[in-house]
Amino acid sequence: MKITIWGCRGSIPTPGESTIKYGGNTTCIALYPDDNDNKPIIIDAGTGIRLLGNQLSSIRNPLELNILFTHTHWDHIQGFPFFAPANNSQNTITIYGHSETGKGLKNRILAQMDQRNFPISYESLKAKIKFSEIAGDFILNGTGIQILELNHPGSGMGFRFSKDDKSFVFITDHELSDKPYIGGDYRHTLEFCRGADLLIHDAQYLASEYPNYKGWGHSTIENACEMALEAAVGEFFFFHHDPDRTDNEIDNIESDLQESAQCKSITCLAAREGMVIEI
Repeated sequence: MKITIWGCRGSIPTPGESTIKYGGNTTCIALYPDDNDNKPIIIDAGTGIRLLGNQLSSIRNPLELNILFTHTHWDHIQGFPFFAPANNSQNTITIYGHSETGKGLKNRILAQMDQRNFPISYESLKAKIKFSEIAGDFILNGTGIQILELNHPGSGMGFRFSKDDKSFVFITDHELSDKPYIGGDYRHTLEFCRGADLLIHDAQYLASEYPNYKGWGHSTIENACEMALEAAVGEFFFFHHDPDRTDNEIDNIESDLQESAQCKSITCLAAREGMVIEI
């Protein structure tokens, strides 16, 4: 199982000299369950999906692609209009989203292509695009996928992928809290992550910053690390970096975590654009 990070910035793209190392593109992950680089499971379509699409288009056509959306906030969908495979008539793209979006799933993702907002309409895309609502756990490309309801305004989904005794958990835009929320609580998230080989988890804020953003639907780096340790995951990567967080600041946070007693027993790193993780 191979995971490539194409975007790990939260909220808004942040190009510039201070974000070169960890990247400024918003959320996009490609999961390769086996050795087939032509058929990744794509998670979210933030601005990072543009470069992924260019790479996939250069490999071969036609493509049969699956995109899972954690939720439809703008930083997780805004790259889709620039996804090159969507403009190739040979390709088929199936988009999976939360069942609570109902018949609005298509509208939520593609309303950004209304010509009042964007010059190219959805109808002009040439690929065969299908929409499928996720109502529970399912199997895709031979990979088992479990669903976690997220603590985030507007709701959302985390995913646990399992294949050949390997497991990868991806949870972004999720506020770890001792208080119950619709769909679960802290212990529910903990058990969902239990024993995963790899956990990539939302960690937008520092504990010192959190009081200003409580209820915004994001976790602190410290809480995410503590949860990863308690869940006994193999590797933990903190993700969805705050748009104002510089490379130097992320370096320092990563160094502090690695030196702390709580994270000595697991791999604890900052997610970085372009990173390839194999488990």
